[in-house]
Amino acid sequence: MWAAAIPSASRTWRRFVASGRGKPIVALEWDARNLRVAYAVWQKKSIEIRKAFTVPIPSEVDRQDAAKLGAFIRAQLDEQDVHVRRAIVDIARDQAILSTLKLPGNAPDELPDMVQYQIGKDLPFALADAAVDFAVPSSGLGEALVPVSVAAVRNEYVEHARAVCAAAGLKLDRIGLRPFANRLAVCRMMGDTMPETVLFIDVGPALMEVDVITPTTLAFSRAASVMVPKSLAGQGSLRVIGPVREGEGAIPTAGPEPAVISAERVVDGLILEVMRSVEAYRTTVAGLNITHAIVAGDVGVEESLQEELQRRFGYTVELYNPASTFQWAPDEGAAAVGFPAVLGLILGEETDRLHHFDFLHPKEAVSQTQAQLRKAPRLVGWAAFIVISLGVLYWANFSDDQVRIRQLNGDIRQLSDKQKEKEDFIKLVDAIRAFDRNDDRVWLDEIYHLVMALPEGEDKIVLDRLDADDKNDRIVIKTRAKDGQVGPQIVELLGGYVRPGAKTAMFDAEPGSVKQSGTPAGRYPIAQDYYVEVKPDGFRPPVVDDGGQAPTPPQPDRPSRPSPGESELDQR
Repeated sequence: MWAAAIPSASRTWRRFVASGRGKPIVALEWDARNLRVAYAVWQKKSIEIRKAFTVPIPSEVDRQDAAKLGAFIRAQLDEQDVHVRRAIVDIARDQAILSTLKLPGNAPDELPDMVQYQIGKDLPFALADAAVDFAVPSSGLGEALVPVSVAAVRNEYVEHARAVCAAAGLKLDRIGLRPFANRLAVCRMMGDTMPETVLFIDVGPALMEVDVITPTTLAFSRAASVMVPKSLAGQGSLRVIGPVREGEGAIPTAGPEPAVISAERVVDGLILEVMRSVEAYRTTVAGLNITHAIVAGDVGVEESLQEELQRRFGYTVELYNPASTFQWAPDEGAAAVGFPAVLGLILGEETDRLHHFDFLHPKEAVSQTQAQLRKAPRLVGWAAFIVISLGVLYWANFSDDQVRIRQLNGDIRQLSDKQKEKEDFIKLVDAIRAFDRNDDRVWLDEIYHLVMALPEGEDKIVLDRLDADDKNDRIVIKTRAKDGQVGPQIVELLGGYVRPGAKTAMFDAEPGSVKQSGTPAGRYPIAQDYYVEVKPDGFRPPVVDDGGQAPTPPQPDRPSRPSPGESELDQR
């Protein structure tokens, strides 16, 4: 069970739950090849992702046939024990006309009329044939002019999404815009460390999306057609993030297609479209400086695209990983590299509707009569409140019993204050005792000895990252190597390391699965994780002498330096 605490004001949260949006929900997205699903529930003031999975769409299921696609979705939800009524979907970038208008931010009630008037002049089709909605930056309300993102979607796309959900037995609650869902997912992933401008690339089997994202808005978005062979992603199969039932596995598809295009050519095509998108945005913004990029997708070329972007442009490039958003383990987050849109749809459920898109319920202008009708119940409520308050005020001030009650309440408050002081003191004592009993591992010593155990100056292996896993009481090492012979030698080195002052080996290393990253030959194509358990080794710390000085600890023996042309792993 994965949960993420997503902060929000209590008043906003109460309004959010009262609207019904806090009930369990499923987010759906499909492309030319796969269906992606994320199932979420709300626990108190946090979102919990119960399950997320992707499954290939068989060739006999026509995505344009709402009945067939809906029946297929229903079958997959039942297979995964996802029983929920509410659903949200998104509109892909290539199905929407997206533009930015500078409009007054101090008159939000008038924005729908202004948007309808402005966008109607730019559409290539009649305004009546489209659903038009807009989103205002959260920091823009009250300003003279704000950049309002406006999108128009043909009615047939909206009706198709509605029909698919109806065929799947689901109640469609909202139709969002995919680039905005991606933006929200990226902003939550990066948090306070997000730079001023981030380049986001989402790779699909037939379309890629390139967005320029800022902490407050979607500055630019473009879709481009780049075909990625199915063979690069491997054999189609069911992939589940979260609890998996026994017996789940591959489902039949049309079979792998032949790889008529190499991975290098695909990456070159993706890079070309990224350059076109950046240059298109650069023409509208002077002094554009992009230093950070995020890559998402599950078609098999994401790591190669990440390395090529770093090599060509010097960007700091990450793969989308929502582990920090939902408090998942890094490996669990890495499995969700293709899920930014569906996760962003769920995160958007707690966002005020003025700040995101909903083509199912577009924002509309409120007439003067409607505004008065909306105010009428509140006016009646205020009148009743005033009458009741006057009666209560009279009774509270002129009753002898109330005088006595006020005296007793004063005594109760004094006793409560004393009780609170005692309770605070007891909590402080309990906290001190809990701190004394705390035996959490600090990991500094273990990581130091782990680094000492690894070969020094080695050119056959690269250490990508090293994580301390408190949950499983182990250290996870992520490496890349030149060949597959390095793994057993690393396990042997770690398993034979005995630190000074210990009796037995300190570590027990277990290799993870080997993954071919597809990088050019001679670099480091073999990616492998190692799971290192720290064992009791009879270590006795040095004793402080009478002068208050601890003896100098003996340094662990390091292997002799290799001769030229010979590595430490070769020596071993």
